[in-house]
Order: sequence, then C-alpha cells, then structure tokens
Amino acid sequence: MSAVILLIETHEGERLLLNPGPAEPVNSAERILMPFLAEKNIHSLDMVLITGTDEKKYSGLEFLKKSIRIKKIVFCPSIEETKIFHLKNTSLQILPGSRSMNAEIPLLLTHNRTKMILANQIPLKTQDWILDRHVKKIDLIQAHFSKAWLWRENFIEEFRPALLVETGMATANKPSCPPWKNARLIIPQKLGVYVWKESELLSIGASKKPNENKTGRETSGMGPPRHTAHLASHGGGQ
Repeated sequence: MSAVILLIETHEGERLLLNPGPAEPVNSAERILMPFLAEKNIHSLDMVLITGTDEKKYSGLEFLKKSIRIKKIVFCPSIEETKIFHLKNTSLQILPGSRSMNAEIPLLLTHNRTKMILANQIPLKTQDWILDRHVKKIDLIQAHFSKAWLWRENFIEEFRPALLVETGMATANKPSCPPWKNARLIIPQKLGVYVWKESELLSIGASKKPNENKTGRETSGMGPPRHTAHLASHGGGQ
C-alpha cells in the first residue's frame, strides 16, 4: 500500500483514509489528496490508518492534520494483532503479518457483506489466518502482486476476488503477477485517480471479466505523482 493513497467512503457517510503518502520529494497530501478531497467537498475524515513503520511514506500526515478534521488516527504497527475497529456498518481488522522493519500491516475491511484485503504484501501467515477463520469470500484484494510472492494453493482456490488493485508501478521489468487470472486488475499508478463503487464490484463478479489495466477514469486537476485510489461504497442497489 505504500504506492497508493486509499480513500474509502460508505453510503452511511463513513470516510476512512489509508496512508496519506510522503511529504518528499512531492507532498502527496498537498498536491494530490487535498485537491481531491476539496473537489469532493470532503472536510473531515472519520479515521486515518497508517499501515507501515517507515515515517517517510506517511510524512504527508502532518500537512493533512493541518488541512482537514481527522477524528481518529490509528498507527496499525503499534496495535495488537487482529484488533478490530468498528464504524457503523464497516469494520476494519488488523491481520497478522510480517513484523519486519519495512513491512506494512495487512487489513481486512468488511462493509455489510463486502470484504476486502488491503495490503502491500499478503504473506503466508496472513493467508493461513484467513483460511483458518473460514472467511467465506473476498471480493477485492489490494496488494503488490510481485511474482516473487508465495501463495497457498488452497487460498487461491478458496477465494476468487472480482477485483484486484495493484499498489506498485507494474512496469515491463516488474509486471503485476496476481495468481487469479480471471479477476479484473486495476493499476491506479497508470490511471491517476481510480474511482470504484460497490455496485460495480457486484456486476464485475457476475460478468467475470478478464484482467485489464486500463479501466477507470482520470479526475481533472490531479497531477503527478499518480498514486491515488478511491473506493466509494454506495450499496449494491445503487
């Protein structure tokens, strides 16, 4: 998740932000995030979650704190594993993962019946924990899908996410290599700002479209660096 600033909105009005991005060499919060929030007339955030220990990756937080009201800031690496935060119909659970210096903490977000894994890497420890808890489905996975990562075969078979979000650049030398070949693949780095709605996820799951990395739309006024994703939940019926 180090390459993607993620804003989650629910139809109940909840707003959660994951990782506001670095302040150097370009202040992501000032150049990208705040113009985006202003364009959407967003003046407060219910929760900001920091998933890594590298302060440089979220140093834009200081600018964000001065620019917008934040009700709660959570530093996930300092929290006990598997802790759950609740906001109305949304829960966000810290998953067990690597605790190395540069690792980022994976999260499981549940909104009504929709479940998402938000991570940079999903280590075997995390996969095993999800399998052991008999999670019924995963609708979306955000991660860096490096070909070097290891995947449990039963994890791949058990979960068939409809949408994948790549947090890396996915270059020719380092392509995105998710283990699910029939899931739709989104690469925000190539799109500028990607906006997703829960109703779209349901339709994607029904149509089972193949991987593609040119889906989404640009939002005017957004400049480089290009690393913002916006997941807007408006309920399956809208």
